[in-house]
Amino acid sequence: SVAVVGCFVVALLLGFWFVRRCLRHRSPIFDLGLFRDRTFSVTNAMTVVAGAGFYGYTLVNVLFLVGVWDYSVLQAGLAITPGPFVAAAVAGPTSRMAQRFGHRPVLVAGGLIWGLAVFWFVQRVGLEPDFLGVWLPGMILLGIGAGALFPNLSGAAVASAPGESFGTASGLNSVARQVGAAFGVAAVIALIGNPDPTDPAGVEAAFDHAWTFSAVCLWLAGLGCLAVSAARDR
Repeated sequence: SVAVVGCFVVALLLGFWFVRRCLRHRSPIFDLGLFRDRTFSVTNAMTVVAGAGFYGYTLVNVLFLVGVWDYSVLQAGLAITPGPFVAAAVAGPTSRMAQRFGHRPVLVAGGLIWGLAVFWFVQRVGLEPDFLGVWLPGMILLGIGAGALFPNLSGAAVASAPGESFGTASGLNSVARQVGAAFGVAAVIALIGNPDPTDPAGVEAAFDHAWTFSAVCLWLAGLGCLAVSAARDR
């Protein structure tokens, strides 16, 4: 679509102008000098990638439950709630582990587990509803991976910045997460497309492709965190 391509071109031009202005302005909105720190650069780049995977599979999960398993919107919402509860429970212990051993091992392990959890849906979730046997275990795995990677990724990004730049570092990481969300949602919508409901194999394949995309994003985010500094929090 000419309109879509045109919007991307305009966005790139405006992004270039924004970066140029931040580099030259004496009091920029974003201090791009923060990206000279390797850990800060890596964690924000991996936040974009992880955000694409996370927001991508979240949308896929809801669309699958409503469109394939014929759940109501309320039922679909309840079906995905175990993941956030597990993530909240895991975030605290893993953050303490990151403070003790450094962020890198926690982030790498979290990304690999998270990607494996999404791949569980590719391998195990079928067209016939099976909440307890298939869906719930997958949501628990998703929560473990999410709780280990996402909050600690933000923590590593902010911790790598000087104290006086805490607000800017936090804001930049939030922007990175939202940019990833935009790309992830757009990608899974394109991957799912509009499958023929009379072709069960085609429907299943469409959702599997979208889940696979999200799994790969999360694996890449975890592996990318190998470049995070091995030092503990300052």
